[in-house]
Amino acid sequence: MSIFRMFFFLVDSELVLLTLSFISFAHRGLYTKAVTPVNTNEKTGTKSVNSTKLETESKSEVLVPTTSDFAELRRSKAFVDKTDFIHDWLLYQPDRLGIVAPPGSGKSSLLSMVRHFCNASTVVHNGRLIHQPYTGDLFEGTMIAILKDFYNLHRRKYTVINVEFAPLRRATDRSSFERLFCAAMRGMVDDYRFLTGVDGLNETERQNLRVHDNDCLRYFDSAVRQYGPRLVGVLQKYLKNDVIVLVDDIDAVLDVFATQDEAESFSDFAISTVGGFVSAFVASESQAPIASRLLAMSSFELGLILPGLLNHTVTSKEFDRTPRLGDYFGLTKPEIDELLAKYSLQDHSRMVTYLYDGHTIFKSPSVSNARAVLKYIQDHHRGISPTTETPNAILRDYEKMFSDEWVASAVTSCVFDGKFETKYIYHTRYNNILQLRQRVKKANQSKTNVELSNEDREIFMRLLFRLGLLQISEDLYSMMYHILAPTNNFNAAVLRDYLRQNTEKLLKVRAREIIAIMDALKNLAPTSASIEKLKDAIHSIVQMKDPKSDVNLRALVYALARRTADYYDENLVVDAGVVAYSTDEKNALKSKGTPVRYGKREVLLVQKERNLGVVIVSRYSDTDNASSLLNEVTNKTYTDVFYTIPVFSKYNLKERMMIAVIVSGKAVDVYGEAHGSNGAVVRRIHHTSSRL
Repeated sequence: MSIFRMFFFLVDSELVLLTLSFISFAHRGLYTKAVTPVNTNEKTGTKSVNSTKLETESKSEVLVPTTSDFAELRRSKAFVDKTDFIHDWLLYQPDRLGIVAPPGSGKSSLLSMVRHFCNASTVVHNGRLIHQPYTGDLFEGTMIAILKDFYNLHRRKYTVINVEFAPLRRATDRSSFERLFCAAMRGMVDDYRFLTGVDGLNETERQNLRVHDNDCLRYFDSAVRQYGPRLVGVLQKYLKNDVIVLVDDIDAVLDVFATQDEAESFSDFAISTVGGFVSAFVASESQAPIASRLLAMSSFELGLILPGLLNHTVTSKEFDRTPRLGDYFGLTKPEIDELLAKYSLQDHSRMVTYLYDGHTIFKSPSVSNARAVLKYIQDHHRGISPTTETPNAILRDYEKMFSDEWVASAVTSCVFDGKFETKYIYHTRYNNILQLRQRVKKANQSKTNVELSNEDREIFMRLLFRLGLLQISEDLYSMMYHILAPTNNFNAAVLRDYLRQNTEKLLKVRAREIIAIMDALKNLAPTSASIEKLKDAIHSIVQMKDPKSDVNLRALVYALARRTADYYDENLVVDAGVVAYSTDEKNALKSKGTPVRYGKREVLLVQKERNLGVVIVSRYSDTDNASSLLNEVTNKTYTDVFYTIPVFSKYNLKERMMIAVIVSGKAVDVYGEAHGSNGAVVRRIHHTSSRL
């Protein structure tokens, strides 16, 4: 699907530590691709006489499918009808199309759906090809079936070649890459080995329906450019249909560039191989047969993997920048509600939306990650608490990048201020990934913080964007600049937690200061002594290193609160979220089409023993004071978050507390208010530190 496996989790260690495998690496996680054994035909729809089951034969319904195979999805409650994609793709999209969409958005499921719809069902009997009739249909009752003229014209009227490049992620050198590529081509051809039983095939045509690994490796370059067209030729001659080629994980080799230190030694060869293979299907220079249509799915822009084929051969489209495509990926709010209702989880709608909704689609409603929603449903019905997984080694490898001051500042702005302005972010070359990988290797060998070049910084931000952690929430200056923001609360959480340790390092927080503020946060209470202890702890930190900005101060408070919650996990819950907007702010955001979830993220803390919810609002300012800040945010009902957001409302907190922290180059000003269960202020506490 793409380069990194990302794990998104809410910071409450007891309640919703949900983990989402967004991308596959060494193992595929929950949503592995459907793997069809050789000579079975679920993948293609074509049938040999030895096939054991038709695609329409009923099977027992599964709770949540473990693959992205459309047949399994269709038979389950997890099915969400996006079959109208086939209509739009065949009628309105380019013949050679590559779609870029984030991991977990349903790319593989869409390809499987196309395969099941388009591929003709054929058997070989006594040397003759016979079209296989069917008594039922996976598409009965779907949107595409309503369009009867289109349905009858296109249903099972094509021959589909399926190419899966996911195994290329296991390549470690040129030799293993060649072996894995030959295996992918063998899987592509084996779907049609049953045709060797057709009368009239000559020996050359029979050979074209077999891939022998030894021959493939011995004549690798010619095999890459000939196996595809030769297969197309045989299929066109005997099945007499237009040929469609579907390519999943076309960017899989980029994983190797990001994970293997030695990938540079065969990177040019790998890119040339993938490009040559795809080109042979659609742009033959030797009058060889070519496919009628090609559809490829990628998580990264196709210019990285097909640098010489874009525009004049293959058209690349971004799902979230193309109105006609955006609706087919991820899940909209109505689709989530419909899905939850099937599993009798209607009352979980607010929770699921809060956790996963956020990816902005041009001229369309935002969407949630489909895989995450199904994972939530699966965990709930298993009766187990969602588990936290250790971040994949790839993500850990890149953690050092967050120690670069510019990167830390940019990502901190995204997750604590809700936005970061950056210049045009689309075009990257695969060489940039290799260069960044080398920077990672050197950085991880050093004990000091990394200092990246401007190019490395831009590439790293592009990686975060392309991997679905960040998104473009707004265009500026004729699209020469973009506003980046997290795509949902899980994304913001994973970025915040990768910033945590680096935040402490960048601000040079000493051990005694960490211990002091942990004690202050653990024992927060609506008392003068408690507020003074918090003020003194913050004062000790900022007098040594000036945070210099709002976002750095909020990041610091969050990092130390998270450290405290990790240590006292039985009693503390910590998060950071957009807790309130004024009416004017909401209207301004809506007028721009910007979701109201983006904005300044304050630190939220729940003390379960005291039944107390605390919002810590922090600002860096030489002109404001804590009491005026608290008056401002109190008017916006910030503490209502503990009753309106599902992850907090379950605690039924009796008391709420607001703390405003103002840090300037001169002093630390802290002001607190205790609110009763009815929201009324019951106590005010104010402490100002000595000058810094």
